[in-house]
Amino acid sequence: MKRLIFILLCLTLFAIKGFGQRYEPFISETKQWKYVQTVYLLGNSSGAVYLVENDFFKGDTTINSLKYHKFYKKQNQPIPSEEYIGYFFREDTISKQVYVYDPSFNKTALFYDFNLKKGDTFNIYLINDLFLKQTVLKVDTFITLDKHLKRIIFDDSTIWIEGIGNMTRTSIPSEGELICMKENDSVLYINKNYNNCDTIFQEDTSTSIKQIINYRLSVFPNPIEKSSILTIGPNKNEKFIIEIYNYLGIQIKEDSFFNDYHIGLINLNKGIYIYRIINRNKIIGIDKVIVK
Repeated sequence: MKRLIFILLCLTLFAIKGFGQRYEPFISETKQWKYVQTVYLLGNSSGAVYLVENDFFKGDTTINSLKYHKFYKKQNQPIPSEEYIGYFFREDTISKQVYVYDPSFNKTALFYDFNLKKGDTFNIYLINDLFLKQTVLKVDTFITLDKHLKRIIFDDSTIWIEGIGNMTRTSIPSEGELICMKENDSVLYINKNYNNCDTIFQEDTSTSIKQIINYRLSVFPNPIEKSSILTIGPNKNEKFIIEIYNYLGIQIKEDSFFNDYHIGLINLNKGIYIYRIINRNKIIGIDKVIVK
């Protein structure tokens, strides 16, 4: 009898241990992420602009004969935007690895590897040909709701959590800091620096940002290879001002225009830029463009 009880106890402990080690997939259409990026514009304006976006998976496609899931981005502050595809991800739940396809530069890279152990090194994909080589400093467990998720901490303070992704600011999947992450209506993660998932960020600029619902901004194509056109609709032949900033927040271009604006003809170097549009001393749009 004692032997039977011992066997049952061992089996129970094994089941509990096995449950704790079960891999939590990153890709799921029930999950949504919210990020905030603080941009300091150092040109004619001063202060910070907060770009808040919601990210989520929706649908899939085939790239190089492999199935990838579409990762959408939708800016909701300061100016709500249309949703668009930012990246494509595929996941091998057996090997516990996640790959990203970056359509801006036609690059595929191993993005997450949850087999890493303390002391291992990993090349974190940033953009195009840029990788950041980091060493695993610590591996432990992050507990949320009924889930026990593997957490990997690198020596530069980058943190991954299984099933949630990167906690700290990096180029992908967002240039911002993770505020929170939900699965359906349950919060799996919330940043201790914020009160809740719906934190509202007050603009700290000399000119307050107001949403003008009569205008709709679009840059196509984006990313830019040779030429790209910014359109504002509906456009009644009004005068607009465009300010373009590099990723350090330094203003590199200011121009005025009517109707459409040809961004691809102003000889920008490769990289990511932020532009904002002003009409009648009011900011009517802020968004990003990529130059390939």
